[in-house]
Amino acid sequence: MLTYSQSKSQYQIFTKNTSSANQTQFDTVFNDSVRTICSIGGGKWPFLETEETVVTVASQQYVEVPNNIRRVISYRYTDGTDPTTDSTFLPRMVFDPLAWEQILAARLGESNWPWFAYQRGNRLYFQPTPATSN
Repeated sequence: MLTYSQSKSQYQIFTKNTSSANQTQFDTVFNDSVRTICSIGGGKWPFLETEETVVTVASQQYVEVPNNIRRVISYRYTDGTDPTTDSTFLPRMVFDPLAWEQILAARLGESNWPWFAYQRGNRLYFQPTPATSN
């Protein structure tokens, strides 16, 4: 399998063109091809999975999802900053907008442990709203 740089070099050899416009054309086609391949099967490839840490803010219903994450499929909620001694809770991800609206209608208030999360755009919303930061 060729690396990105090796593929680009091969492309320049085949096209007999090393101009920057030709390199930009290669980048566009290459990125589109990678995106197409990665979205096969709904994009559920182990190499696409990543783990990030974000910090909640007291009384704020959401956190910003980092830019390198397209879709949150699961998360762990840890109380504190030391994963070896802190308590961890595995809340449920909600993917259905109607189910999320029903959860919001329940008015769960605030808690140290959110039970549900829902991603809308680049924000991950919690219910009940986290009562503490971190």
